[in-house]
Amino acid sequence: MYATEKKKQARTNMQPRAGIGGVWDRLAGPGATAAENWVNLTWVLLFTIAALAYPLLSHLKWNFWQLLLVGLIAFDIAGGISVNASPAAKRWWNRPGQALSSISALWYSTFIPLSWLLCLLASPGSQQQSSMRLYYLLLFSFCSRR
Repeated sequence: MYATEKKKQARTNMQPRAGIGGVWDRLAGPGATAAENWVNLTWVLLFTIAALAYPLLSHLKWNFWQLLLVGLIAFDIAGGISVNASPAAKRWWNRPGQALSSISALWYSTFIPLSWLLCLLASPGSQQQSSMRLYYLLLFSFCSRR
């Protein structure tokens, strides 16, 4: 089978694989090429490492939980940027019958508790806590407009 035939078959076959590959297919879209996966994973790892390197190299006195949350948020944001820009994800997330409301609800439900948790970890009255309150307010106002 030629490479162009494989690409056409991947575009028409929108079923995720079984097993751990199926989890990735549900995020990045079935039929993603090896190059797309490599670019996505490399970008995510580099972005997450950079986000974690800044507080460590700046000698900020962050505890483990703050670093963990920054790493998770950086991983999620970088993954969302690169994966959602790939052709496979566009085909998967914009296919007929895909409900946008369920995706939005899942996305919002992860960031609202994270913002409150970051708010609680910050020292009272700090700039970090004020920033997280503002972030939560903006996120809530955006969610309510949907």
